[in-house]
Amino acid sequence: MADMSDPRVEAVLAYAEVCKEAAQFLEEKPDLPQELTSLPGIDLSGAVLSSANFAGVDFTGSDLSGVDLRNAVLRGAKLKKANLSRANLMNCDLSGADLIGANLSSAVLRYAKLDKANLSEANLSKADLTGSVLHDTDFTDADLTGANVTNAKIGFAELKGAKITQSQLAEGRYLYVAVAGFPQDVAQKFIMLGSARVGASDNASKNLVVELHSDGKVRIKTRIFRY
Repeated sequence: MADMSDPRVEAVLAYAEVCKEAAQFLEEKPDLPQELTSLPGIDLSGAVLSSANFAGVDFTGSDLSGVDLRNAVLRGAKLKKANLSRANLMNCDLSGADLIGANLSSAVLRYAKLDKANLSEANLSKADLTGSVLHDTDFTDADLTGANVTNAKIGFAELKGAKITQSQLAEGRYLYVAVAGFPQDVAQKFIMLGSARVGASDNASKNLVVELHSDGKVRIKTRIFRY
């Protein structure tokens, strides 16, 4: 549970409650108090922070395990090496967030916005990324073992060194994806397996282009834009 002996915790909970009430009445959320913009190492485990606005907040190394952050805004937040295991981040806006080395194991990220987020070396094992937006997302050396990426919108994602299986990748909906470390024939196979996921016909392979670049990356393009 959250460390209530830390005065920052009480302030965060109070702010989150105000944000939650504002969201219920469709009112504008209050600005984040200046003293809450830097919260490295804070223990908020198990706290209910849904609908709160934490854009740009520094949560480096913080314990956010089991936290309810549904519909929260964490755009550009600093979450390097933070513990977000089992956190509920459904519909959360994590665009541009720094999640390098963060623990997101078993986290719920359904329909979350993770475009331009840095998840390199992050632990996403058994995380639920169903329907999430992963455009320009960096998964370098990330662990996605057992993660659910069904219907995730994947474009320009970097997967160099990531632990993810061919069958997992086949569940995504691709606009453009850069994959390093996969042989060209394997990459072509998984994108074709996933073609039905983007509403393609049986002739979907005609809309797919698999390119092996000089940098060793396999890039897969598709002209199918239907989500």
